[in-house]
Amino acid sequence: MSQNLRLSKLFNNIKCLIFFITAFLSLNFWVNGLTTDSNNIYQIETREDLFEFAKVVNGTHETIKQDEGANATLINDINIIESDDEIEILLDLIENEGSNVDKLKNLEWTPIGNNIKNSYTGTFDGQDKNIKNIYCDISSKNRNAAGLFGFLGPEGKIKNINVNNVYIKTREGKEANYAGGICGYNDAGNIIECLCEKARICSINGHYGNYSGGICGYNIGMGRISMCTSKDVNIVSTDGNGNNFSGGICGYNAGSIIQCFSGIRKLLSKDGQYYNDIGCICGKNINSIIECYYSKDFQEDSNDVIEEKKDIDSQIEPCAESKYKYILIKTVDDID
Repeated sequence: MSQNLRLSKLFNNIKCLIFFITAFLSLNFWVNGLTTDSNNIYQIETREDLFEFAKVVNGTHETIKQDEGANATLINDINIIESDDEIEILLDLIENEGSNVDKLKNLEWTPIGNNIKNSYTGTFDGQDKNIKNIYCDISSKNRNAAGLFGFLGPEGKIKNINVNNVYIKTREGKEANYAGGICGYNDAGNIIECLCEKARICSINGHYGNYSGGICGYNIGMGRISMCTSKDVNIVSTDGNGNNFSGGICGYNAGSIIQCFSGIRKLLSKDGQYYNDIGCICGKNINSIIECYYSKDFQEDSNDVIEEKKDIDSQIEPCAESKYKYILIKTVDDID
């Protein structure tokens, strides 16, 4: 056999090997009802996949070991509630705090990271897909955190997710209540390029306070909320023995909020024992808010209307009660 022929066969064998390796690496793997890619990233294609993924993070899956750091990619738009009749009930709740809640109980969403011990520390990439028609009503004896995600922990990342038609409520907490369209409680995680549209977000009667925001209820540590938007949202924090803070993006911020937009419909914060504060971007801020904007088309209701709202018609105004940085917040009218 000539040298050239041997080299030709070797070259063909190498090409075949490369082909099979490439094909293998491109495969998705089915694991106990969920699909992962070659990098072990869960592929969320259906409503059922999303529920199963939440169980993996929360430690309630029947066959898959708990993994708070599991990574996932949203492949398709998803409806949590699917039937027209039930969606009509949900929309009545969002618009009017309507009745017939019992008909949604079997469809209730359990947040990813449903308690502080299960704080989500992976990366969830929504790929700009939509998760619609979410009903979440949480009451427990511990810290209550509600949203698409409950508790987000250090190194956790939520990005490029749109949630629409959202009803989030935390209530009767023996500690504190945290509610947000994307995440209830963020401790040093990152929330990036997310949207919450058409929502009612409520924290009620928490023993140590109520914190509600269009994107996140409570943002602390190195927590970062960037390039996020809330639109057409009602935000409520009321009753209880502590503070009540409601914000278009975040209820309470001790981290950073950067380049966000809030198009809120109504802010309500009242009947807390101490402070009852509202803010178009943040109810109570003690750190950084940078280059954020809000729409002026909203209603306000608070026992203690804070400085950010007293001068609502000014072109550029300071963030309310910022102890560390006096950052400029602009109205949407200033955007070219």
